[in-house]
Amino acid sequence: MRRILLALSILILPTATALVVYLSVNKKIPTNVDAVGSVTTIAGAGYPGVEDGSVLKSSFSDPFGIVVDRRGNVIISDGGASNRIRRIKVDGNVETIAGSKEGFADGPALQAQFNTPSGIAIDKSGNLIIADTSNNRIRKLAADGSKVTTISGSGVAGFKDGPAGEAEFDGPIGIAVDKQ
Repeated sequence: MRRILLALSILILPTATALVVYLSVNKKIPTNVDAVGSVTTIAGAGYPGVEDGSVLKSSFSDPFGIVVDRRGNVIISDGGASNRIRRIKVDGNVETIAGSKEGFADGPALQAQFNTPSGIAIDKSGNLIIADTSNNRIRKLAADGSKVTTISGSGVAGFKDGPAGEAEFDGPIGIAVDKQ
């Protein structure tokens, strides 16, 4: 074991040192100190809550996932005490588009229940795909905004492949969709 560690040290240390020297000499630092950015608040009054309305008067509990739809609306999974899917519309208003209270329930979007919705993505049909972390499920909000359904996960925390309703996840957080 000592020989392996020694060999790795001999190989890695000179390479790492050379990389640092190269980046310093050539001014190609990964985070350029000359780069200037800006941060702008697009919604939220600055205190936790679940208030809809004007972007400046709205409040969020625990915003996590964020995605922009084809129309330019910003959609956010809001966990914490909210457990809702919220939309910041291009007209400057925030609205709840799915979720009502903490729990688990599929059905009409505004009556559905989430428990810590986290990652969120949009598929090619405009459906929102949501990692419902504490329910150990992957959920879908239909493109027309009408209903929430579970697309995978039994609700049991674990790791099990299989048919969608029998699959097990353990606190899924991130989510992505491919072209299909």
